[in-house]
Amino acid sequence: MKISFFNLLMIGLLMWGSVNAQKEDVAFSFGNKNVTYDEFRRGFLKNQSSEKNVITQKDVDDYLNLFVNFKLKVQDAYDRQMDTLPGFKTELAMYRKQIAKPFLTDKTVTEHLMKEAYERMKYEIDASHILIVVKNFDNPVDTMRARIHLDSIRNLIVSGKMDFATAASKFSEDPSAKYNKGELGYFTAFEMVYPFENMAYNTRKGEVSPVFKTDFGYHILKVNDKRPSLGEIKVSHIMIKLNQNATQEEINRAMEKAQGIYEKIKSGEKTFEEMVNLYSEDNTSSATGGELGWFKRTSQYPAEFKDAAFNLQKNGDISTPIKTNFGVHIIKRIELRPLEPYDKVTNMLTQKINRDSRSQQNIWVVYERVTKELHLSENAKEMKKFIKSFAKDQSLIQGKWKYLPNKRSSKVLFTFADQKITVSDFAKYIEQVQNPAENADKEGLIHKYYNEYKIIKLMNYYEENLENYNTDFKYLLQEYKEGILLFSLMDEVVWTKSMKDSTGLELFFNNNRDNYRWDERFDATVFITSNKEIEKKVIEMISKGISNDSIISYYKKSEPLALSVKKGKFSKGEDKFADILFQNPEAKLTKGNYYVKENDADMVYIIRANQFLKPTLKELDEVRGHVTSDYQALLENQWIEELRAKYPVKINQEVVNRLLTDRQ
Repeated sequence: MKISFFNLLMIGLLMWGSVNAQKEDVAFSFGNKNVTYDEFRRGFLKNQSSEKNVITQKDVDDYLNLFVNFKLKVQDAYDRQMDTLPGFKTELAMYRKQIAKPFLTDKTVTEHLMKEAYERMKYEIDASHILIVVKNFDNPVDTMRARIHLDSIRNLIVSGKMDFATAASKFSEDPSAKYNKGELGYFTAFEMVYPFENMAYNTRKGEVSPVFKTDFGYHILKVNDKRPSLGEIKVSHIMIKLNQNATQEEINRAMEKAQGIYEKIKSGEKTFEEMVNLYSEDNTSSATGGELGWFKRTSQYPAEFKDAAFNLQKNGDISTPIKTNFGVHIIKRIELRPLEPYDKVTNMLTQKINRDSRSQQNIWVVYERVTKELHLSENAKEMKKFIKSFAKDQSLIQGKWKYLPNKRSSKVLFTFADQKITVSDFAKYIEQVQNPAENADKEGLIHKYYNEYKIIKLMNYYEENLENYNTDFKYLLQEYKEGILLFSLMDEVVWTKSMKDSTGLELFFNNNRDNYRWDERFDATVFITSNKEIEKKVIEMISKGISNDSIISYYKKSEPLALSVKKGKFSKGEDKFADILFQNPEAKLTKGNYYVKENDADMVYIIRANQFLKPTLKELDEVRGHVTSDYQALLENQWIEELRAKYPVKINQEVVNRLLTDRQ
């Protein structure tokens, strides 16, 4: 039968593409192609279980046969020029993009970021901050003014002339500071932008941080508290709504109502879920028994609600009524989920890091490495001349600069690998990406564009030519390339052909009919129930000779869900019902009324033997799937014979047998 591409990869695509074998030992050749011992060994070891300590001659010979056939099939695909088809190129490009990602990051940096984030997730920080907004970091005057202003505010706080809350209320340009005095509440890893999170976790409790920068502007923060994280909790609640401007009398009535509900639950008069249905005014959760989703102590729920929820000691505990800005609540703990071990959350951490600004650290580390691998060389003198050309031109600051080719357009700004990047190339990039940058420093703005452009050019080139710089990626890409080719060719030569060739399939079946036989079988009906009364009734009806259809019809009308029925021809050795019958010799001698009862956990099977069937030949429609699979095996074997005739195979057994001792 047709198998998936990835299954095919597992059994045969863990081989590397042929390499220049002139100076290496050849394991085998086919036609004029050589396969080196190194290539053969890589594939063999990748397919062997790491737990298997001893390699036998049979292991080597079996894999050699598999590997030779694999290489022959792939070569046939190349000969048919399947690697030039648009569909193949599109699919390979998609896989290439996916498998390249891990090679474009630094494992050491990634591991550091993951462990750092995990350690931070164990704690929650309560911090206050003061923000001075910077709208345009390209404007050095605005940037310096903001930093100096914030430095002066920090000095006021650190010297004791003003407390942090007062300073936040007076100076912070975060709009919320006017009413919360800069208080942010508790947060943990990934809940703030990375520079802010970094400073918060690296500032001691009670201390004020140095001035630091985020995309919003410049900040200082004060750590008010640091507490262990309790993980996530899931609760249900009953809510009596209150308006924001509710009177004390209305609040008292709501509390009294909630208290009455609470007492009925605690006394056992009503269940929590029943009271949710009767009284909860939270329309969102009342339909699901009051259940809310998972949340942390750092979530946006009211502090009173979170405190009451996390103070519940065990699953099923219920809080006394508590008031929030939304109303009065009774909370039931469903489950508490502590932070899972590190090895259980690595995938989650990787995904979050990739979406977070901290991933820029990884990009910079890889970029620094790439500049060396690609031998980046910059022409500083030409860059200075290019910057000088903007001396009297204000259009770049306005985001309206137009590139006009000139005599210096072909001058080289930087080179890497086999690439030469000219003034013209960079100028066209600026023209495309420029934005208005009021009062910006032009030289700084051009350098910013230049650095962005260098990163884009080098990283794009590196990714597009990754196989030339990373051996592991080269081999992995080769696996996928040959895997896709083989999958497509197998589909054409074996799978699809067997489906379409109905004449060939029938001829194959007729020539091999003796291979497709039914063993001894029973035509039987199986009644299945867990109800003791129904069990007795069915046995009684069978003993009275009542037909199967009548029994089925009776229970369909009276208790349709209490009795299920299986009808069919059950084969010896292939079905437990047949095996049960074959254990009772008298079943062969009695038709219609013979039955046996079998218990399986809570279910009872009452098996009624309708007819004993002797061994017989199968018809094609009864065994089409099996025949198709066998026909596909025949087509594949015939194809391999043709390929071995086309590409004569020569084995260097002495080289191949090195695998018996050389496993490292």
